[in-house]
Amino acid sequence: MLAVSGVFERPVFSVNSRQFRWSDVAESVDWETLRRKAAVTGESVDDAAVEEAGKRWRYDRSLVAGEEMEAWLERWDLQVADWRAFVRRSAAGDAQPTGEAGEREIWAEAVCSGELERAARDLAAREAATEAAGGMDALHASACGEKELESLLASMRADWIRVDCRTLTLSSENAAREAALCVRDDGLPLAVVAEQAGAELAEHRLILGDTDKALSEALMSARTGELLGPLPVGERWVLILVEEKSDPTIDDLEIRQRLEQEAMRRALEREVVNRVRWHERV
Repeated sequence: MLAVSGVFERPVFSVNSRQFRWSDVAESVDWETLRRKAAVTGESVDDAAVEEAGKRWRYDRSLVAGEEMEAWLERWDLQVADWRAFVRRSAAGDAQPTGEAGEREIWAEAVCSGELERAARDLAAREAATEAAGGMDALHASACGEKELESLLASMRADWIRVDCRTLTLSSENAAREAALCVRDDGLPLAVVAEQAGAELAEHRLILGDTDKALSEALMSARTGELLGPLPVGERWVLILVEEKSDPTIDDLEIRQRLEQEAMRRALEREVVNRVRWHERV
């Protein structure tokens, strides 16, 4: 664990009478991964990209005003130079390490990436689960029984309807409209239209809750065999042929896994609210 910051001695949350400091949180942080990330210099990234990345970072964290940013840096024992170096590294994407990271760089990586706060939330959830049920496994058993999963499925059924479909992607709206007319008015199979257009059909299995709102609503109301579109996707246009729609069931392995994940998320959220007292905002 690093020893560069006085932050570690500050209390971050309590569960009943037990208080946890940032030093407790730090014990569960993957410092070796952070060390590798902090070893990227980002020298190849141009200044404009760094400036844009910095603006996005501050906007996402509501630190647009200068005084807000200064207070945040002081809170985490960071300098402006530490933050700027982090932003440059993050703008470099998946670049390989190009040097050795010092403790200041690693600390900035932990804080600015949000990893330290994520670790605090995870630790708080584990401690709340232990206080409530004796641990994660016990909480899972109580939250993910058949009755509980069936009830959750009933409340989220529409989000997890499965749609099997084929899509045809074309470069222009006019080309997509012409292709749609060939299917709807001329009765040509979409596969034939795709061949004539020199484009390939792609097969997809979608869960409605995973799609954006507009597409989800279109798929929800679509009938089996119906052609949707043209729909804009980025700079291209897509036709979607709905081949099959199926309601979610608890016997479907993927749906069951989703149910258990959602049930545990809700159970942990409830126990954290009821049992964790935060001393700092994370």
